[in-house]
Amino acid sequence: MLQTAMMAIGGGVLSAVVSLMAMTGAPGGMLLAYFSPLPLMLVGLGLGSAAIPIAVVAGIGVVAGFGGIAAAGVYGGLHAVPSLLVVRQALTRRPGDASDPALWYPPGGILTALSVFCAVVIVIGALFAGGGIEAGVRHVMDEAMRTAAPDLPAADRAAVVAQIAPVFVGAAGAMWVLMIAINAVLAQGLLAGRRWNRRPSPRWSELALPEWFAWPLVTAAVVGLLAAGDARYVARNLVLVFAVPYFLVGLAVLHTLARRTAAKGLLLVTYYVLLAFAFPAVAGATAAAGMLEQWLGIRRRLPTPPSA
Repeated sequence: MLQTAMMAIGGGVLSAVVSLMAMTGAPGGMLLAYFSPLPLMLVGLGLGSAAIPIAVVAGIGVVAGFGGIAAAGVYGGLHAVPSLLVVRQALTRRPGDASDPALWYPPGGILTALSVFCAVVIVIGALFAGGGIEAGVRHVMDEAMRTAAPDLPAADRAAVVAQIAPVFVGAAGAMWVLMIAINAVLAQGLLAGRRWNRRPSPRWSELALPEWFAWPLVTAAVVGLLAAGDARYVARNLVLVFAVPYFLVGLAVLHTLARRTAAKGLLLVTYYVLLAFAFPAVAGATAAAGMLEQWLGIRRRLPTPPSA
């Protein structure tokens, strides 16, 4: 028990150090900050649900000690609490053989929980903002760009702000959901490679979402089309957050298709190159494919794999 607690504390401290590197502006700190949840996930998925609260408390304590209460709040909201949520759900299972993947909480349910968590945070933030949300986002972005790129002409700065501000909140939320999911997959993969995993690794190509999850997406889309002002802005950004799980289902469809064609490598390389150079359009099409998969079952209709 003591050894488990010490390992959990070590994971929490490591996570906090990585996060503090970003907060202090250390070289490469911003990139490393994306992986702050990874040590917490390793602790939880490797040592069990009882270990991750210890890691979370240790991480928040270290950040509070070196960065202050505000920094600890940011760390807790962005990294610690979501990691705790993921681990708790990932290690939930029905009674039976622990080696049976069907008995464990499905990854699609974890993804939807993350998206809903993010959406709730956005809505609460909007309520506390008290109005003029998009104008506030534009102002903050403009000030940030003045600081980061002081030589950029005012017209160019205004053009960038005008293009990004309408979707900034949703894009940031979607990236957060995606990065939490990536950290969870990395942690599970690292643990499974050493047989330290508590649950069997899911078959990601079979990723599916709960049927109820279509309703938040449809509701946000309808409100975004019909409402005005802050309600319209928030709803349209929530669409991006709710689209992330469908994007990942779309990736599962693509990889299933690639395995059933003779040009698997070429298909995947072409897709990811297009994704890198035309991310909004390709990501949107992938999310649409994920929605069609959920509603129509595309993977069942794909051709069988070519014989060797």
